[in-house]
Amino acid sequence: MEDKSYNKWDITTKIFSALLTIIVIIIGIYQYSENSILEFKRGFYSTQLEQYKKLTEITAKLSIIDPDSVKTSSFTKLKNEFRICYYGTVNMVSDKRVEEALINYYKSLEEFESKIIDSDELQQKALNLTQACRKSILKTWKLDTEKEYLLN
Repeated sequence: MEDKSYNKWDITTKIFSALLTIIVIIIGIYQYSENSILEFKRGFYSTQLEQYKKLTEITAKLSIIDPDSVKTSSFTKLKNEFRICYYGTVNMVSDKRVEEALINYYKSLEEFESKIIDSDELQQKALNLTQACRKSILKTWKLDTEKEYLLN
């Protein structure tokens, strides 16, 4: 009788050990998955912030250029940098609002270059783009824009 009792205890212990091992493996896989997602998000957020910063710096520089300087090499260089952002990584990380503001700025930049609009209008489009980038960042980081930053 004692052998049967020992045998049941031995089988129960082995089953419990196997179940515990499976549970630990499942938890490990879950944690790995969560960490992978977190690392991806962290990389995306970092890239988005970096690209928005670069974009807004370029648009600010373009927006304060003297209208008579649109034929200079410095303007052409900045415009080319803007185009790289426009056609490049910014489109991978931007949301719809930033995309629309980016398109509006690009059109305004062309109009500024053709002297259809003045620098004040171009500067306003740059501010609109900057605001769109800021709201996009706050949305990405899930921050309450109304309460924490008093944005409209």
